[in-house]
Amino acid sequence: MNAPSPRLDLNTRATPLPREDESVGVEAYRAVDRMCEAIKAQFTGGVSPASLALAFFDWSIHLAAAPGKQMELVDKAIRKTARLSTYLVATTA
Repeated sequence: MNAPSPRLDLNTRATPLPREDESVGVEAYRAVDRMCEAIKAQFTGGVSPASLALAFFDWSIHLAAAPGKQMELVDKAIRKTARLSTYLVATTA
């Protein structure tokens, strides 16, 4: 009979221990990443910029495929422009 071959566990990896000077550099890079993420979170209210971009693209695609909504928005823009013009004329006179 053949002896069973030893099983290899593919989930374990041999990772070399970092030298002392390398671990400091890696931690510095991670700190920079954390600072960038914190700054982005302040501007986006904690929402992922990628999800904001996807939502915007989804909205714009739906708007591009809805001519009735486009006409409604143009009509609304014309009415609001007329109101603003009337207000500006009234305040400058």
